[in-house]
Order: sequence, then C-alpha cells, then structure tokens
Amino acid sequence: MLIGTRNPDLPGDLTESIVTWQNEMTITLDPGVLNNATVSMNPPDRDGDR
Repeated sequence: MLIGTRNPDLPGDLTESIVTWQNEMTITLDPGVLNNATVSMNPPDRDGDR
C-alpha cells in the first residue's frame, strides 16, 4: 500500500548500457512501411454452437 505521494522527477539518467542497447537495436523504417501497415488473416470457419 502506498501512503506517500510519488515524485515523478527522480534524479538520474539513462545508463551507458541502455544508450548502447538503444543504438544497436533501433532501426529506421521507411515511411511507406508505416503507411501500409495492414495484416491479412483468414480466420477459421465458424461451426458448432457458441
């Protein structure tokens, strides 16, 4: 149970390992990829009682 007010402005910054991970694991997407973000799916036929 929290009885005090949380302070969102805690001191600190990103660590060097987090910055390195973000740089290594982030890719740039072509805007066309985001503009055509669709997923095709074929749900199974409905049969039986539901």
